[in-house]
Amino acid sequence: MNVEEQSNYRFSGQLRDRDQEALFKEYYWQQSKKHFFVSYNICCILLLFAGIFFDFHRTFYWGSANILIGLRLILVFAGLLMFPLFYKKVHYPKAIEEYGFFLMLLSTLIIILLTLMTRGNSFTLMPGILIMTCSFYIVTPAPLLYAFISSTLLLVHYIFFFNFELVGLNAHIYMCFMLCAINIVLIYIKIVQSKSQRASFLAQEYLKELGYAKDTILSLIGHDLKNPLTVIKSRVEILKKSLENDDIERANKQVESINSASDNLNGLLQNLLEWAISIKSSNAKNESNCVQNACANAIDFCEDLAIGKSINIESTIHPLKFCFNQLMLETVIRNLIANSIKYSFENSKISVTGEILGSQYKITVKDEGIGIDEDFLEELRKGVNNRTSLGTQGEHGHGVGLKLVFHLLQSHQCDIDINSTKDAGSKFSVFLPII
Repeated sequence: MNVEEQSNYRFSGQLRDRDQEALFKEYYWQQSKKHFFVSYNICCILLLFAGIFFDFHRTFYWGSANILIGLRLILVFAGLLMFPLFYKKVHYPKAIEEYGFFLMLLSTLIIILLTLMTRGNSFTLMPGILIMTCSFYIVTPAPLLYAFISSTLLLVHYIFFFNFELVGLNAHIYMCFMLCAINIVLIYIKIVQSKSQRASFLAQEYLKELGYAKDTILSLIGHDLKNPLTVIKSRVEILKKSLENDDIERANKQVESINSASDNLNGLLQNLLEWAISIKSSNAKNESNCVQNACANAIDFCEDLAIGKSINIESTIHPLKFCFNQLMLETVIRNLIANSIKYSFENSKISVTGEILGSQYKITVKDEGIGIDEDFLEELRKGVNNRTSLGTQGEHGHGVGLKLVFHLLQSHQCDIDINSTKDAGSKFSVFLPII
């Protein structure tokens, strides 16, 4: 992931992906909540003091300094009102952006009224507008659009309502040009600042993903590699007994089974290597694949494990091509089938079915095993799995398989639904978006 890639950002500096932008705002709110309140209120209070020190020394052609002071006090009160309205919010309140915009517009209105009441006869108007414009773009965390609207209103009103006779027309034109130039520079700084904040956030998120990817790979190695190794170990024991009993035919079958499990193990190692490389280089993209082939590979991988318990795996997945990550899907289905085998009885059946549901493809792995109790089922639906339990033949497990399934599906924007009845089997349904 290139956090500096321009296609990740809008012109305003915000992230183009709405979900990522929402995550950034949530992160920024948790890290810099005080900045929202302090920045707006400092600006409001400074505007009040500017009025107290200077308004009563101005010449008013209509209205009065008292009216402006009253408006400035209302502005300060509105700024302080941010605390009870938003400060205790745990999550980022979208309304705080509009509220900040309201404060900027109110402060802009005060300056416009001041100019109209004094007929533009104010030498402090230019520096006042400069300070407010810098505050809108740099000090407050306002979106670029809101800062631009407020600053443009100040700029336009200065161009047309300032009494240029105080400084001369040429000087007024020059100051208008300077204000425009400063606005352009501040817009650029605002965009760079926004991009920099979001790039830092994306970099932190990427580091978290890399750490989680490392843990996921280690979990895969520790969990998925155990199945073929278990098959090889059990077949070696049977092979040893067959040779001791001179049962050559049975021994040959075990050799074939060991060879098949070895091929599966080699294939899995290759898949893990490719997947690890794709995660590290951020090239794990969805490509057009056949869902039947992906499921068939997962079933083949678990076949020997199922034979060991005389379990029949039936598949009714039909050929269908659409965009998905094949390594991800094979890993998910493989773990679901292995989980079903672990908790199924001998001579039972596991079915793998697929169907199109609107804009999604649903793959269901159903078994006739011991099922899941309601409390554990609720934990699984929430993506929480901290229990360990033995299989129907005492197989050990560490709960890694289902955790991995949930993580992979979540990271690929896929869903899972679990239905189970105690002592009557379980049904895991995976939903892939058809792209």
